Amino acid sequence: MDLYSRLRSSMVVHEPFPHVLVEGAIDPARCAELVRSFPALSQFGSALPDAKKVLRRSVHLTDLTGPLRDLIARHVRPEAFAALARVFGEAIRREYPWFEDRFARLEALRVGQRHAEDQGACDVLLDAQLAVLAPVERGTVGERGPHVKGPNKILEGLLFLPAEDDNTPGGELELYEAIAGHRPRFGARNQTSPRGLRIARSVAYRAGTLAVWLNTARSITRIAPRPASHWPVRFVNLPVQLPEPLFELPQQPSPLWKRLRGWLARGSGAGSRGNVR
Repeated sequence: MDLYSRLRSSMVVHEPFPHVLVEGAIDPARCAELVRSFPALSQFGSALPDAKKVLRRSVHLTDLTGPLRDLIARHVRPEAFAALARVFGEAIRREYPWFEDRFARLEALRVGQRHAEDQGACDVLLDAQLAVLAPVERGTVGERGPHVKGPNKILEGLLFLPAEDDNTPGGELELYEAIAGHRPRFGARNQTSPRGLRIARSVAYRAGTLAVWLNTARSITRIAPRPASHWPVRFVNLPVQLPEPLFELPQQPSPLWKRLRGWLARGSGAGSRGNVR
């Protein structure tokens, strides 16, 4: 079961950042098998806080059987990266024209499985993780606000696999863009304020929906909050990691710097009034 075999470079949408979205990326019958075989929430931990994100790495999923095991295994192999390079190669070279000088030609990168192989022996590490956002007990809660994935990731993807009876609203994948003139700044966990952003695209939380995107400083996403429900958000997470960061994120001023900036502004204002007098 190969999620990437049907993808083509012509499917890449370049705004607000390069991405591919496919509804029904898997045959419905196979998708239903994946949904039914998704591990129980208890296998991700107990007493999880609302919307807590928990991942099970591919290297720890040797107990899986059937189509879900096959899906995981296929997407940590070099062939999976070769397919992604075919689809996103043009976008990667345009976004990062120096990429192949720093690392290697996309077709020649050494590919391994994340957490199973040493990053020093590989140029690219793939993972296919089972992920949940824990059920929300009260209110409407999300895992985190708009954010960018770690700058050492070149690509990120997910495949939604909600339970068959889960009709809880929310859980969409939201793709953001900055309003003209706004320059987002980032804090803890690469999060930024939603002020100055707008949702450019919202992808329904529906079984078999696949999203893959090129990671850049503009690639702001989040999974939308959900109200109280006994259902977790469930998906396969598909990161592609490099040995070093591709970009830097503009950082939010520290609280001390904010206070200092405010003090300087007040001092400047007082001086100006004195000059007027």
